[in-house]
Amino acid sequence: MVGEGLANNKTLTVDVTLFKETLAEHIRRAFHKYPGQLKNVVVRVSMPALVDFEWLAAAVSASPLSAWDYVWYAPEQEILLAGFGVSDEITASGDGRFEDIREQMSGYHLEQSDTGNEFVPPLWFGGYSFDPNRRGAPWLDWPDARFILPRWQFRAGREQTVTFQTRLDEGIDIEAVVQEAVSDLTAWLTPQEQHTDAFSPFLQSTRLSPIGKDDLSQGYEQWRDAVEATAREIGNMEYRKAVLARCMEIPLESGANLALALRQLVTSYPQSVTFALRQGEQVFLGASPERLVRVMNREVHVDCLAGSIRRGDTADEDTEMGRQLLESDKDRHEHAVVVDYVVTSIADKISELDVASQPILRRLANVQHLYTPVRGQLDNGDVLQLVERLHPTPAVAGDPRPTALSVIQKREQTVRGWYAGAVGFVSASGDGEFVVALRSGLLEPGRGYLFAGAGIMAESTPEKEWQETKLKLRPMQTALQHSHIGGKTDG
Repeated sequence: MVGEGLANNKTLTVDVTLFKETLAEHIRRAFHKYPGQLKNVVVRVSMPALVDFEWLAAAVSASPLSAWDYVWYAPEQEILLAGFGVSDEITASGDGRFEDIREQMSGYHLEQSDTGNEFVPPLWFGGYSFDPNRRGAPWLDWPDARFILPRWQFRAGREQTVTFQTRLDEGIDIEAVVQEAVSDLTAWLTPQEQHTDAFSPFLQSTRLSPIGKDDLSQGYEQWRDAVEATAREIGNMEYRKAVLARCMEIPLESGANLALALRQLVTSYPQSVTFALRQGEQVFLGASPERLVRVMNREVHVDCLAGSIRRGDTADEDTEMGRQLLESDKDRHEHAVVVDYVVTSIADKISELDVASQPILRRLANVQHLYTPVRGQLDNGDVLQLVERLHPTPAVAGDPRPTALSVIQKREQTVRGWYAGAVGFVSASGDGEFVVALRSGLLEPGRGYLFAGAGIMAESTPEKEWQETKLKLRPMQTALQHSHIGGKTDG
């Protein structure tokens, strides 16, 4: 899961004295710089540290302080981030949510230390739902947009840091704030017995176990009718594409061990970003293979992922399945719609645009996709403005977007909520990264809601698209089954 040397001591090491001095200095500095405006000031101390991967993974399972609020693991970048506690949060609703969030973020003053590392831990973590114009169960407690200002953040991996953030207020006691933070840090540094084996690996192979019966029992009639009607309308050239999704409800055992579910996703899908975000008693988690956008030092990366087929049982069959996908007119057309949309959406903000002329295969544990990377240099704006331009892409909505969203509202049985939304983080400089929240599910006490979708074109057939959604449901089904919190389900 991580590079050599990161999983030996299962410890956290940080200079507490330096942390205490730095925090006090920055709070005092904020008092002088922002008199009468302290309620809008965030003091942030980010320090190099030794954050062992297994220590952080265990802390997610059994925190000595507040429970985790977000987890983000990107193996290809060697980044494991986890946030604990919320110093502040912002929310927004409706079609103006993107601008509203940016405006709220701009109202904060930041007093921060410099880690000296290439990767700067997030200032904000959160995201956006799929469609702000459709709300309902089981997502009633989830705003259309929500970002938290994490109190504690730990990064394990290639660069290791501890970050503390607190929002100030008028009349605060500097010594009390510093002492409370030092007490927290001391608690993090105190060895916890329950950490030792709480997150030990339990899956050594990426082979996936079969889940439930292989039938078409759950909601298939509604799915068939929706796909047939949508394909017929596309064939009549009423629109180009629509993505239809379905939801599978499953029972969850009491005492759910989410850490084991996260471990399963990380181990089986190392090419994906595993994420989790908590809202009250509900947790939204998944392993997304699709980067919506990443901005780092003005470099822009966007993934175009559309067109899918299963992996083969043998090497020869796998090669043959990949060849069929590359030669599929339906999948190539579906993929081209996404690439055209992405390029058109961001062209006026990007220079040195680099788009591959042909898609390649991106192979995951149980499915392979057509994949085209888009790269460039950001000339103006920030990561949130690019998210607004891109989300939702035709890969998860359709084209043209307004018509596709109308079709989705009319034909899908369950509200998507944050499924196929945008989840990620924003730095103080406006850099950041967001993934499309795919291969995901919403968990609550006693019940889980797993989501998957398929792109519908004129050539689509209900059974083939149903089988595609079964492949896409597999990551979450398997994660819950192997972590002993989800029963077997039909799919």
